[in-house]
Amino acid sequence: MIAPGFEPRFEPEGQTSAHRRWKWRVLLAFCAFYALSYLGRFNFSLIQTAVIADMGITRADTGWINSWMFWGFALGGLLHGRIAERIGYRVLLLYGAAGIGLFNFIASHATSVNGLLVPWALAGFFGAAPWPRAWASSPSGGPVASGAGPSVWPAPRRASP
Repeated sequence: MIAPGFEPRFEPEGQTSAHRRWKWRVLLAFCAFYALSYLGRFNFSLIQTAVIADMGITRADTGWINSWMFWGFALGGLLHGRIAERIGYRVLLLYGAAGIGLFNFIASHATSVNGLLVPWALAGFFGAAPWPRAWASSPSGGPVASGAGPSVWPAPRRASP
């Protein structure tokens, strides 16, 4: 007997078990990417004291390094919406994942504050790739479309009917 108000759940038309497995794989891959993205963004804070001791720099220097990363992240958050509209969200995520890995690797071999600033800022820029919808100009969502955020980019032109 089915409880009132509940109907048996049927598979959406055209959805196979292979499609369901593919959806789970995509979800788990994105979760892994997002977790690694967070690790890439916050790993410097975890090793900050070791960097100070190893490189002989000050806490203020490491603060500048972290601030450059967050400024890169802010710039990425601003630009990735438009980039995703042009090249596609999946491609942007692929570039984001590759960029995070590459610039974390480059930053790990830096020997000075200046050697850490640019790669770390670029790692922050690519670390913003999971959130491109925040500044997209698409009418389907995002703070710009809803009027909740500042309109930095002009709205896309639509053809007249």
